[in-house]
Amino acid sequence: MQWSRVRFAVLTGSLGTVVLLLGVGNASAESSVSVAPDRIPVTAEQSAALVQVRWSGLEPRQLVFVDICKKSISDSSFIVSEDCGAYSGLAPNGSAAGDGSTELEVFRGQDPAGEAWGCYAEGDTPPAGVIKYTTCFVRVTDTAVLNVESDSETPIRFEGAGRVDPGTLATTS
Repeated sequence: MQWSRVRFAVLTGSLGTVVLLLGVGNASAESSVSVAPDRIPVTAEQSAALVQVRWSGLEPRQLVFVDICKKSISDSSFIVSEDCGAYSGLAPNGSAAGDGSTELEVFRGQDPAGEAWGCYAEGDTPPAGVIKYTTCFVRVTDTAVLNVESDSETPIRFEGAGRVDPGTLATTS
């Protein structure tokens, strides 16, 4: 049995007796996510790959947010807006059961928004100034993209020939 919330309350009875009550909130199911394939095969020329993302345990009938992140949600310094790709996510409709799946294009190389990080295969060479992550994360949550109360994640890794990433070209007007 999983206890999601435990509350202690001390009540004083009419005779001055102290009674300790243990209150248990309803335990809600934790969300989970999986990606197939979990080791993503790529060729030297490939800059993205399609994966199937499946989730369960989310709030029924709510928007679902699927993101690619450089950092785990278990990292105490994790911040959605800083650690997840701004242009790499999807927002499919939720189901009546709180589960579902979608196809996601996972970028290989520098973050498409031009941030100074990227998801790479072990043998890849990132451009100067870009931090290479060989383990990135697919994060799924519901209701709002910044919701960290019901999010879950799974690690993703690219397998295959190394390549030199030319980086994302930023354009200005």
